[in-house]
Amino acid sequence: MAKLLDGKVAVFARNAKAFQDLAVRAPEQVLAVPGDVTVRADLERLVTATVKRFGGVDVVVPNASVAKVVSFADSDEQAIHEQFSVNFVGALQTARLFLGALHENVQIVRDVGTRGGRRLGGA
Repeated sequence: MAKLLDGKVAVFARNAKAFQDLAVRAPEQVLAVPGDVTVRADLERLVTATVKRFGGVDVVVPNASVAKVVSFADSDEQAIHEQFSVNFVGALQTARLFLGALHENVQIVRDVGTRGGRRLGGA
């Protein structure tokens, strides 16, 4: 089988089935960690497992997002809270918790799905 990736990657999602096929196809290169970006213990488990498996991180791509597509008038506080918690707080917490695991000259990429990506930090 041809090499799936040139590097190694840790993937993280609420639904483990979302990345199960990838992990099965490239078990030496893919670390699959189920979890929720709004749960700090899950993010800490992701960081710990990633560092244990790969020794550190070169790129962090906090790409979790949810979209509650309703009119402003029809939205409610819970929907707004969930979207903000995942899309903003979850991304920031992911990046922040990986700071101690980052190698030198690294990148944190954000907004991959919404704005084509923006680089934060690194060289």
